[in-house]
Amino acid sequence: VQENFPCLVTGEKDGEEFAKGYNNTFLNKIGKTSLPELIELLAKARFIICVDTGALHIAAAVECPVVGLFSGKFYKRFAPYPKESAPNFYPIYPDFVDELIKKNDPILYDVSVMKNNTMKLIPPEKVKPYINLIMNK
Repeated sequence: VQENFPCLVTGEKDGEEFAKGYNNTFLNKIGKTSLPELIELLAKARFIICVDTGALHIAAAVECPVVGLFSGKFYKRFAPYPKESAPNFYPIYPDFVDELIKKNDPILYDVSVMKNNTMKLIPPEKVKPYINLIMNK
């Protein structure tokens, strides 16, 4: 994140975990934001980095650029969005899921095999190019 770039953190457990590891200052709205307030914040935001939650989909609906972190579970059900409906929606998956997508491997569609916790395997280096892309628009 660029120096002097304001960052807002919302959510609950994930927000608290992020806040513990984030070394810059941020506006702490963890557990303090109603749904209507969240919609208003997202409508005004430059972009959002978010795991696959309701906030991510609300952001897409209000045309906020989204860098979404996905496990690959429920692939094509919740993401990726069609480019024509959300041109600024950037789904990011763990590397092994990217390989499954390239091969169109049927395991992608087996929800009993795919796990939600794999999004923790996404390294920050995979997210940074999307932030740069959005910031340079």
